[in-house]
Amino acid sequence: MEATAERPPDEGQAMALARVSSASEIADVSPTATEIRRAWIALVVVDVMLWTGGFARLRWFMGRRAVAPRRPVPGDVQRICAAVDRASLGYVRQTTCMQRSAAAARLLRRAGVSANVVVGCRRLPFYAHAWVEVEGQVVNDRPTVQERYPELERF
Repeated sequence: MEATAERPPDEGQAMALARVSSASEIADVSPTATEIRRAWIALVVVDVMLWTGGFARLRWFMGRRAVAPRRPVPGDVQRICAAVDRASLGYVRQTTCMQRSAAAARLLRRAGVSANVVVGCRRLPFYAHAWVEVEGQVVNDRPTVQERYPELERF
């Protein structure tokens, strides 16, 4: 989803690192080693889902997990997104926006946060992108992503 001439393939990981650094400076959202390990495992699971069944299987997989019946702890959203960003930097291959977003949404739901993966697409030049929203707010990407990519699907 992220391969276009407009954006080099490794920019996603560079943005992730920049987001982790700036988020950590704003508030103490440094993820623990356990959270980073869980995020890495979530990236592997999402990668396997995409590899074995494509987008349809990932959508089915994401639909199976409802929001956990617990109250989220303040800072969970930022810490989980930072953990996914850090885990993607140490992943065995380059991660896509879909992998990072699905992993983050899955972990957020597990923590009791109602999170949605949103897929958007720009027509000219063609480019598709995925991000996570919590209560209508983008949590793992730039806030302007909603304006730049009209929504195609939400799950």
